[in-house]
Amino acid sequence: MDKIGHKSVYGITLMLMMISFIGSSLSFGSSLKTFMATLCFFRFWLGFRIRGDYPLLAAIMVEYSNKKTCRAFIVAIFAMQGFGILAGGIVAMVASATFHAVYKALAYSVDPIGSSRPQADYVWTLEDNFNAWLREI
Repeated sequence: MDKIGHKSVYGITLMLMMISFIGSSLSFGSSLKTFMATLCFFRFWLGFRIRGDYPLLAAIMVEYSNKKTCRAFIVAIFAMQGFGILAGGIVAMVASATFHAVYKALAYSVDPIGSSRPQADYVWTLEDNFNAWLREI
C-alpha cells in the first residue's frame, strides 16, 4: 500500500465496493442455489472491502489533516457509522411499509403459502445492499 499510496488504494477499494454492491443488488438466479451463490460471492467481496476501509480512512485522515482537526476527522469517520445504521433502518422500514401497501398479503397463520410474495425477494436484496452502503457513508 505504501508503494502506490493510500489514495490510490482507497480508489481501488471504492471501485471494488461499487462493483460488489451492484453485483449483490442484481444477484438473481433461476434457482435458489444460483441466487445464493452469486449473493454470497458479491457479499464476500463487499465485506472484504469494508474491513479494509477503516484503517485506510484513518491513515488518509492523519496524512491530509492538520494537528488541530485530525482527531475530529477520525471521530467523525467512526461516528458516521451510527448515522448510516440509523438511516439504513429508516430506509428498511419505509421500503417494507411501501411494499406492504402495494402487495397486500394475508398473515402467515391464515395463508402460509400466499403470505410470501415473490416480489419480496427484490425488496429484500435492494434494501439489504442499500443499508450496507449507508453504513459506509
